[in-house]
Amino acid sequence: MQSKLNTTRAELVKLHKIIDEQVEELNKIKPLARADKVTIVEKNEKIAKLEEIKADLENQIVKIKAQIDELNAEITSLKDEVVTAQDETAAAKEELQKSQKLVEQLKKLIQEMINERNRTNGDPNNITSLPAGDKGKVIEADNENMFAVVEFDAKTMKELKGDNLDHPIPNIELGVKRPGFHGEAGEFVGRLRLRQEVREKNYIICDILGPWKQDDIKPDDIIFAD
Repeated sequence: MQSKLNTTRAELVKLHKIIDEQVEELNKIKPLARADKVTIVEKNEKIAKLEEIKADLENQIVKIKAQIDELNAEITSLKDEVVTAQDETAAAKEELQKSQKLVEQLKKLIQEMINERNRTNGDPNNITSLPAGDKGKVIEADNENMFAVVEFDAKTMKELKGDNLDHPIPNIELGVKRPGFHGEAGEFVGRLRLRQEVREKNYIICDILGPWKQDDIKPDDIIFAD
């Protein structure tokens, strides 16, 4: 029994020594473990923050993509409007060209009629046309009752009434234009037909020809022969 007790004591001493060594080793490892734990916590916090930043950036990306889609849709709509406006402009230009051609055709037709009248009428005092150019201006106009008072220059009065101003006023038509007017036929406003002379003045009362009106006849509109 004594022998066994001694052997056990010896073994206990060895075991105690081993335990002390392990405790000493654990004490050395503890600071490292604590440092590693702190590092892991910090890294987890950083990961959590990065995840939040990532989520926020993803939300911003979604919003930006939505804004880009809206802008693309608006650009497409504006392009369609531009194309439509271009088509409408082209159509308006085409209509304007047609109107201008029609006016030119009507002018030619009127001139041909005037020339035909000149050929068939042998009376030298019966004036049916005047040389082309500006002849006078409108003094007053009544568009409701379709007449205007026109002041002609002295040269035109001689063209109308002869050098001695003793011929009657001829029943002819003259054009009306307004500088700066933008109608279908450019500055052309309408036509007048001479009706009655105002004595002792270069004034003539004229009928406003409705079918030719592009706008109301106004004072200072220019009278011309074409």
